Amino acid sequence: MDKLLANASVDGELNPVKQHFTKQQRLLVPADFKQVFDNISFKIHQSHLMCFVRTRPQSILSEQTESRIGLAITKKKVKRAHERNRIKRLTREYFRLHQHQLIVPVDVVLTIKQSPESLSNADIYQQLKMAFEMINRKLKSSTKATSK
Repeated sequence: MDKLLANASVDGELNPVKQHFTKQQRLLVPADFKQVFDNISFKIHQSHLMCFVRTRPQSILSEQTESRIGLAITKKKVKRAHERNRIKRLTREYFRLHQHQLIVPVDVVLTIKQSPESLSNADIYQQLKMAFEMINRKLKSSTKATSK
């Protein structure tokens, strides 16, 4: 029964897709972040957030098929620790629930452009939603271009 509840969406509907966020889905070591920053496929700009996206080469895809996310939320941009933690928590939760919508496994590093302290959780969630939609659009257009 707990597994069924874990797969329930916010609307109360059951979601057959696994919704997990394992350690393998996180960018943890500086070398992983460096790979993304050195080999950026594209960037996504929002008013408060910025995403650096790297599509993984085919050789890596055979080893790992899940997208990964890294959070680079600095004290310089968001002064209060509880605000940084709130942004990280909301981002991880959004990624956990929507990672299956990414059409190609990617590495994403999320940074803050300006302090979102005045934003509500719903506003941050909306910016994340728009960012992930833009990532998918760019992934679709790049896969169409490479398949031609």
